[in-house]
Amino acid sequence: MVTLTPTDDEALSARAEAYLAKGDPASADLAIADYGKAITLKPEKTELLFTRGNLYINKMEYAKADADFTQYLTKMGDKTPAAAYLTAGQLKQALKKPDDAITAYTKYLAVEPDKAKQGEALRRLGAIYLDKNDFPNAIKMLTDYLLANPKDVTALSYRIDAYIRSGDLDKALADANTGVGIEPTNAMMLTQHGYVNSKMGDKVAPMDPTKAQADYDAAITDCDKAIAADPKYTLAYYRKGFAAYKCGSADVSSDPKKYYPIALDAFNKCVASTKPDDPLAADAKKAIAAITAETGGK
Repeated sequence: MVTLTPTDDEALSARAEAYLAKGDPASADLAIADYGKAITLKPEKTELLFTRGNLYINKMEYAKADADFTQYLTKMGDKTPAAAYLTAGQLKQALKKPDDAITAYTKYLAVEPDKAKQGEALRRLGAIYLDKNDFPNAIKMLTDYLLANPKDVTALSYRIDAYIRSGDLDKALADANTGVGIEPTNAMMLTQHGYVNSKMGDKVAPMDPTKAQADYDAAITDCDKAIAADPKYTLAYYRKGFAAYKCGSADVSSDPKKYYPIALDAFNKCVASTKPDDPLAADAKKAIAAITAETGGK
């Protein structure tokens, strides 16, 4: 058998395509190697970088894919197709480079004329801005996304977080009501509804303990519904525990003995359903210790 060694980029690309047609991982690696040789021969052929970058994405080798897409975008300049910016943003996000992801998604939105295709970038931008505590931009991006996707409860949940953390509990509650209306048995949304009620209790507790207790009771009820919908949804136990703990405090309830067992049960179930190094478990353990100290272990 004679093995031919291509020496021009077109032959290398053709052989790479033949390797890819086999559909197995080893052949994909051979294709990547051939595209690499072709790129060395003809670095001006940007489509080679684009193709190899996508092959790296298929292999989940995001750093290598990012390097190829970065070169591709640089060489293409103003001729870069919109979809390439979207892919670049996803790569930056996967590599935990939020500022670079924002840049890529923003460029995508600027050049993608089809509003129906902009949703993915808007949703991702909303989540990134939320992580960066940039609540105005998070709310703006998520609002733009929800205008076209009003039944996406995950996006609603993100916006609820943004509203809560920016202090706008009324809008947070409105979103939570909308989300529960869309998916009445969604554990995530029911827990979010409970969290909003709990935060409302926090807000009024110093001035109106009776109202605060009603808010905390509503939060507990919401979390119970979430647990009934999905007994493995750990956050529901966590939120329920803190709602009950706060409701049992002397400033809110005249009968803490009623609420502390509820809190302890929820916190213990939270700890039991999480990994030891989970931050939720750590917070729950601290709360258990505090309640135990307050009650003398009773």
